[in-house]
Amino acid sequence: MVAALLVVATFAVYGQVLGHEFVDYDDLQVIVWNENLRPTSPADSLARAFATTLNANWIPLTTLPLQLDRALWGTRAGPTLLANAALHAAASAVLFLALARLTRAP
Repeated sequence: MVAALLVVATFAVYGQVLGHEFVDYDDLQVIVWNENLRPTSPADSLARAFATTLNANWIPLTTLPLQLDRALWGTRAGPTLLANAALHAAASAVLFLALARLTRAP
């Protein structure tokens, strides 16, 4: 129940990103202009995600979901940001469930 409430609360706060645009902090460089997000095959996706860096950062677990976002929605900001919010909602629920199981105290 608490995990579900965390997911609902996350979407209540961050669900509004569907109408947002990318910000000119690093979104354009990391998401819009990043050539590593334009793979030609699944094998190419994995190779690019695990073999390349961006701004001297090795970020394969960031690159893989962004590659999927690019394949599904192109460079549209709203769906990409909403997918990111969904990942955060799932992470909060998994963290809660893990801590509840480890400590036996919700």
